[in-house]
Amino acid sequence: MLNTFARILLVCTSLAPMLLVAGVSWIGTGAWVRPVVPIGVAILLCLVALLLLALAQNVGERRELVLSKIDRADKNVLAFMFTYVLPLLTPIESLTTQSQKLGGTLALMVFVFLIGTVLFQTQLHNVNPVLGLVGYRFFEVEAKGHNSLLLMSRRTTLPKDVRITAIGLSDTCLLYTSDAADERSS
Repeated sequence: MLNTFARILLVCTSLAPMLLVAGVSWIGTGAWVRPVVPIGVAILLCLVALLLLALAQNVGERRELVLSKIDRADKNVLAFMFTYVLPLLTPIESLTTQSQKLGGTLALMVFVFLIGTVLFQTQLHNVNPVLGLVGYRFFEVEAKGHNSLLLMSRRTTLPKDVRITAIGLSDTCLLYTSDAADERSS
């Protein structure tokens, strides 16, 4: 299972698109460093997401499960992406005074912090658009002997009533690695 710091980093990666949009919206506003910083941090967070999942696959605790129920859990991503856009609808540059710009920047930072806190506390890894962009799909699954779990996989479908191997990212989130058919073909 990922430690708390790694889980916080994974949640932070879900905020990368907001930083990217903010950086792009600041292009042409004066200092070149202003858009470069959020765009650079967004790219860095995307790399961190990929590295965390690669690390988890190499050293993570493996669990064997037999899935009894499988549902797609990607439906929340669109609503969350809309939430990303809300604070960016009024560009901070359109505010007239320096104190308004500072207030707008602080409000955006508080908003990002609150979203990150909610994602971490509720373990909503399935609203991470960065992982969706690199091909991960999210499934709400039930396994024999377990409550409802979130399973991340690059596969478009998952086998039902077949033994699978997954890596625990948190108590309720797993990363699919293989199933019995995969193991027979290798």
